[in-house]
Amino acid sequence: MKKKLQKWLLLFFLISFCATSALTYVAQTKLAERTAVLTIKTRINYLRYQIEAHEKSVLSLSKKIKEILKEKAANLALNLKSNPELAKDETFLNTWKSNNDLEEIQIFFPDSPKPIPDIKIPSDQKKKSAGETVFLTEAPCENKDSQKLSAYAPWGSDNRLIRVSFSCNKYQDFMEDLSIEHLSANLKLDNYGRGSMMIARNGKLISDGNLALTKQDLHDSGVLRKMYKDDEFHRIWNKKSGTYHAQIHGKKVFFYFEPYKNYMFLGIYFEKDLYRNRNKVLLFNITFLLILFLVVYVLMAVVLDRMVISGIKKINDSLKKITNGDLNEKVRVTTNDEFISLSDSINSMVDGLQQAHQESLQRINHELQLAYKIQTSQQPAVFPAFPDQNKIDLFALSRPAKEVSGDFYDFFMLDGDPSRLAFTIADVSEKGIPAALFVMTTRALLKNLTNMGYSPAEIFNRINRQLKEDNKINMFVTAFMGILNIDTGKLVYVNAGHMPPYICRHNGKFQQLEVDPEFVLGAIDHDYQQHEIQLNYNDTLFLYTDGITEAEDRNQTLFSQERLEKLINENPADSVQDTIFKIKSAVEEYEKGCEQSDDFTMLALRYLKNRLYLPARMDKIDEAMTFVESMLQNHSSAHTYDVLIAVEEIFSNIAKYAYPDRTEGGFVDISCAIGGDPVFISITFTDSGIPFNPLDRPDPDITLPLMQREPGKMGLFMVKKMMDSVTYTYQNAQNVLTIRKQL
Repeated sequence: MKKKLQKWLLLFFLISFCATSALTYVAQTKLAERTAVLTIKTRINYLRYQIEAHEKSVLSLSKKIKEILKEKAANLALNLKSNPELAKDETFLNTWKSNNDLEEIQIFFPDSPKPIPDIKIPSDQKKKSAGETVFLTEAPCENKDSQKLSAYAPWGSDNRLIRVSFSCNKYQDFMEDLSIEHLSANLKLDNYGRGSMMIARNGKLISDGNLALTKQDLHDSGVLRKMYKDDEFHRIWNKKSGTYHAQIHGKKVFFYFEPYKNYMFLGIYFEKDLYRNRNKVLLFNITFLLILFLVVYVLMAVVLDRMVISGIKKINDSLKKITNGDLNEKVRVTTNDEFISLSDSINSMVDGLQQAHQESLQRINHELQLAYKIQTSQQPAVFPAFPDQNKIDLFALSRPAKEVSGDFYDFFMLDGDPSRLAFTIADVSEKGIPAALFVMTTRALLKNLTNMGYSPAEIFNRINRQLKEDNKINMFVTAFMGILNIDTGKLVYVNAGHMPPYICRHNGKFQQLEVDPEFVLGAIDHDYQQHEIQLNYNDTLFLYTDGITEAEDRNQTLFSQERLEKLINENPADSVQDTIFKIKSAVEEYEKGCEQSDDFTMLALRYLKNRLYLPARMDKIDEAMTFVESMLQNHSSAHTYDVLIAVEEIFSNIAKYAYPDRTEGGFVDISCAIGGDPVFISITFTDSGIPFNPLDRPDPDITLPLMQREPGKMGLFMVKKMMDSVTYTYQNAQNVLTIRKQL
């Protein structure tokens, strides 16, 4: 504590020292610059007087230049009058223009298709003789600070005219008084001979009194260009004058500039000379302040150590415990009245903080519980989901990583069409409350659009457009949706960036469903495509979110796709509920000792169309026969009678012998699948009676006379002979017998 306080005290003095030194530096700098500006202004007043005198001379020079141009026009007109052929001699005209420093010579003939450009010859001038100047014209140049001067003169009858012109640059050269170049030559600003005055006009330096610099230096450095064109200097120009720091050939310089008419006066100091005295004063002040602050620091450190440090140390120890979460800690420092008051204040504050903390936790927990209830109340969680029908078996489960989830599943029969089941699974890109709100929006859109009768692809197109339009937080959803006709087994589905589901065909293994991933919902415009497959009896779909495969153990190793595939294929015939609970247990065991990294959700659906569940009684044999016969009515075959005989024999055996110890008997589950190329029928009989494998019994000796044969074996023997295959398994405490016949 003591060392920390001393460090802070030292830091305070260092800051004070630096601030005082900086203020001294700024003050001395301003003083040096102000002195320099006053000196420059004195020189500028002198230069203004000189410029006034110069401009009077320029007016006189301008008249002389015009007389020169008139004389050149008159001479050329006389030459052309004496020899008109010269008007068409380009060599003569070019030589004349070059020798007389002209920019342009134009000859105008009476039959010229074009009139004299941009001028109207006054009527009292048209009759002048050759060699007499008609008049002069002046036009502004591009820089608008100089003029283009032209003279017109007749050279023959019929309004034959010539025009000769001085260029802008030439005219400017004529007008520039060379005496300006020397106005600032001897105006020095300091004792070192390098500070001097300069004069610029129209961005060009015309007078320079600094022998250390050249005109080219200022042009190359861009000082004049910036002073005339930069936005910063445009603002300064509006203030009439200003200062400017620049660097020329590695040397830092200080300017003061002031405009006057179309001139710019500049006073220049080399910063090394300008701040020489400032640096001397600054060195003295820094040395004095350093000694003063060191003495004061030592004295204050001793006083604070004896009067404050011990009390602060005790308070600091208590505050450490409080900040570490121990809100039961009390501060007890009685060194003096101030520390007693401080201790009481801290204790009161901690008591209030403790109470507020408890109230905040209670409020947050209540709100999270309410959010969880709202979310789970909208998610179907009662199974079996549709107890009044036996065409599908469906189970789903969701576990959030936080109090609420960014995953969701949903399934429902379409309004007005109980033969169509819609189901979906989705994963929002975030977790927690924001993801839960996004989930509710997506689920509501999906259910509403589905019940309105749209196809899965159109549903996703509409959801994507609406989520993208209102998506201010850049969240997105991966989703898979299917609509199953439970009467026909036709499944239409669409995918939006979600992991492909797994499908297990009857008595097969789980494999990923072939489906294009496409783009997620809510990110970009996209036209989703739907697909269609046919589900047959006992086909199973398994849908999941990436919280399963991306679950992590203590080494941050992922659960992985390979581990999931191995797990669901250990026993593909498990019920959908057993399959999901088996995966849930495996993931939880894998994450044991780690925080759940992501929400995970699963949904499994098994298609059970063509299934009959009957009491195992002989009076129900006709219902079993009728069920199988209805399956065969659209498939005419010579083997129909064989199939019905086999069904009758197997059902009667189950009814007579499967449940010998039950007076009320048991049940038999008959499921039937038909299809393929060539067409075949597969019938499975499942009962929970005593274990009995009819395939283990030896076939009867049909060579014996009828009366000598063992009773009870001929029926099963006939079944094996008439069917293409007969298989038996005993699983989950049930006898499962399957017969198969090609029609």
